[in-house]
Amino acid sequence: MKSESMYEDVTAAGSPTLEMPIQRGIAMTALGTRSKRIKKQILSQFIQENYSFENNFLVPSQTVWLVILGAICVSEYGVAFDFKKKMPLL
Repeated sequence: MKSESMYEDVTAAGSPTLEMPIQRGIAMTALGTRSKRIKKQILSQFIQENYSFENNFLVPSQTVWLVILGAICVSEYGVAFDFKKKMPLL
């Protein structure tokens, strides 16, 4: 998932993104107590440590985080995390 503000910053900077249709998307918390409406689905590139990745991102309304990478995306690209440094390892 990519926050609405991050999506707006990326598109304003001129990064290519492909917007794809989505119908009635809702993101729920793990406990199912809160939900956010999904406004868009985009194909976007992201760069980490000189590596470039493309991934589909859902863009929900009004979030407090910038990006959430799902387990499938992380696994697909072979990313590990250093939780002490709060950094992904490639």
